[in-house]
Amino acid sequence: CGAFAQVYALGLTLTCAAVFLMRPAWVHQPLTFARYLLPIVPVLLLFCAAGIVRCTAFCRSTNERAWATRALTAALVAATITTTPMQEILRAPQHYASHSWFHFDVRRHKNPIRDHMSVVPISPLWEALVPEKMGAVTIAAAPWSLYSFDAEHPLWQQIARQKLIPASGEGLCTTWDGGHPLPGKGLALRNFVFLANDDDLRAKHVDIVVLRKPIHHPLRMPGVPMPDLAACATNLTMRFGAPIMEDAVIQVFDLRPRYSQMKSPA
Repeated sequence: CGAFAQVYALGLTLTCAAVFLMRPAWVHQPLTFARYLLPIVPVLLLFCAAGIVRCTAFCRSTNERAWATRALTAALVAATITTTPMQEILRAPQHYASHSWFHFDVRRHKNPIRDHMSVVPISPLWEALVPEKMGAVTIAAAPWSLYSFDAEHPLWQQIARQKLIPASGEGLCTTWDGGHPLPGKGLALRNFVFLANDDDLRAKHVDIVVLRKPIHHPLRMPGVPMPDLAACATNLTMRFGAPIMEDAVIQVFDLRPRYSQMKSPA
């Protein structure tokens, strides 16, 4: 066991040294650096398991120790629950738990993605979209950026508290952008919808479509154009009627009246 521990420690030390010498991209961020040290996870879990066994044995030794240990354990659990970043991540409805808004650095004041996205204007109309029941409607929001730090969907969902899926204007008002899903290629995208396809909108049970207008802020990634969805807005108006809400940031279309008319008998 001792020899194994020595070899393991040597391997981790050499890995750290190699990372510091090679300086891979983004390694100065905790999440990226942690990826290079994933071999340490089994050892940490082993330590946790051993600690649980020791605590359990200690609790069983005497009644006095049992009460003290239980109180300490309860305090540690309460501290974990109140300070863990998982609270925000697991709060339902949540469809963007893997977004860098949550994971790039769990220390919120140290997360550069939050600093980057804090300058993006958020429409107050998102609060007006909140019905009494959480998760009662499905909202499709466009455009969707491949760069997570330019995709504000997790911020919108935190306000709207509804199921919010990415929407694409490809084939309607934008051309295909490499890396985005390409319509008609046999991909079953349950949480991605194409605005040009009425059948797709109905199949995904989309109630509301939100189009974000082109915005510009000082932290936008250079060379990444912001899609202009004005043509999409014109098309959606022809198909589903005028926006039910609009401001300088977003346009909101309600698809439900059109669907109810299509379902009603002639």
